[in-house]
Amino acid sequence: MSVSVIQAINRICCRHVIDAEGNCPPADIFIVLPQDAMGEAVLDAIKADMPGIAVRQWDFELDAPKGKRPRESSHTRLIAYMEEQPAGTVSLTEIQHSLKLTSLKKLRETLNAADHPTTRVLADMGVKYVAGVGRGSKSFLMKVA
Repeated sequence: MSVSVIQAINRICCRHVIDAEGNCPPADIFIVLPQDAMGEAVLDAIKADMPGIAVRQWDFELDAPKGKRPRESSHTRLIAYMEEQPAGTVSLTEIQHSLKLTSLKKLRETLNAADHPTTRVLADMGVKYVAGVGRGSKSFLMKVA
């Protein structure tokens, strides 16, 4: 591991000779090493292979793991969308565009299952799914007043 780290460090400008005495331009190298025996061994190898290197502590903290935000389901958005709609029909294509759904396949499966919780909530709101029959027919949700 030490050899790979030292090779990576030496690929930057710190190996370009800038004068007759063999000096190289200064370079800042930021590296995060584990705080264990392996990290110490890598740092010791760097110091041994690069005499004159100035090692300083770097005030650095890894970002805390980001908590996953619960996704709002398409079913929740559909229920909220239909609550706002006036009485009448809304095509599934219009719903797909409004809710930015990539596919209607699973939504159709849900709406065809009368015992699904989403379908029951919609039915309680007075919303009924009307499946299109035949090629080119449109499926829609119908909301009664």
